[in-house]
Amino acid sequence: MSEMTESIKYVFLDVVKFTKRSVEAQSDVIKELNKIVMESVQQQGLQTEDIIFIPTGDGICLAIRRAALFDIHMLIALDLLSRIKKYNDEQPNEMRKFGVRIGINENVDNIVNDINGRVNVAGSGINYCSRIMDQADEGQILLGQPVYDILKDREKYMVSFRSYEATIKHNIKIPIHQYIEKNIIGLNTNEPKNFSAKSVTYSLSKLSAYYFAHAIKNKDILIAKTKAEASDNIPVVLLWYLAEDSVEMSKCKTFDSPVIKQLGGGKCSIEEQYDMLSSSKYFWIVDDLCGMRINTHLKYYHSDSFEEDNYGGKCWFVINDYGKRKLKKEHPDIWEEFALDKMQ
Repeated sequence: MSEMTESIKYVFLDVVKFTKRSVEAQSDVIKELNKIVMESVQQQGLQTEDIIFIPTGDGICLAIRRAALFDIHMLIALDLLSRIKKYNDEQPNEMRKFGVRIGINENVDNIVNDINGRVNVAGSGINYCSRIMDQADEGQILLGQPVYDILKDREKYMVSFRSYEATIKHNIKIPIHQYIEKNIIGLNTNEPKNFSAKSVTYSLSKLSAYYFAHAIKNKDILIAKTKAEASDNIPVVLLWYLAEDSVEMSKCKTFDSPVIKQLGGGKCSIEEQYDMLSSSKYFWIVDDLCGMRINTHLKYYHSDSFEEDNYGGKCWFVINDYGKRKLKKEHPDIWEEFALDKMQ
């Protein structure tokens, strides 16, 4: 019999420096946290049967099963920080003041029964939510990629995030996004210590390296075509297909037949592929693909490697000197393959 699955929104929080308090203070803090959590849930109009409450000892995970609002997890998180701030302002005993760090995520996970026969959740959504929260400092809200993908295009959240890459258990790397809206009660918008302790720069994957190499090689052509067509999106999609094909071909053995994604099966010139993509019938496909490539990869990890356009934004197909040095240092084989020294 297969497990029952549901789309679940998560709010995972724990009390910072919980064990540095007396046992009595720990007990009082958890009681107050539970009270505040229930008040926040009720404030959003949720019923207790809509949520699975999962205590973690020094915190709690809210698994929201049925929610009409797309950002219900964010609303609860913000309300929690506000209520905790109010409580601390009125609490005279320092040991009973407390702060929390919050991770938010969502996923389709399994509904299970735990050892006590209670309804619980199992799956990557809740697992990653815990790892995301672990990267936060007191008063901070960090989001997983599925939540960010939904919120980033909503008007009230569009410019409210700072993005990082985190290395979690088993050396898995995931994008994490910090909510940094100004003037929010109780919200800490400082850079998390887990990231500020290092320079947030990321090594080029082989795919990114090939993207950089094709961009450098075809810079003049792409700039000329873009000026004529007035589209910044086509070069990104075109370069991404070129990069994916280069990765595919690099893995092929002598008698393998690589799957080529370029328009024309790799037999068309850059100019010809550009013209095909500029066709009106491809407009929405190009627009969506470009946004996906920028938002899920280039923007997060390598935005410092691209030149700025005349309006102060990033030109996502023109590699700056820093990006060139990075490519040459991290992937000298690809640099050599494209004979990029001759183009400098």
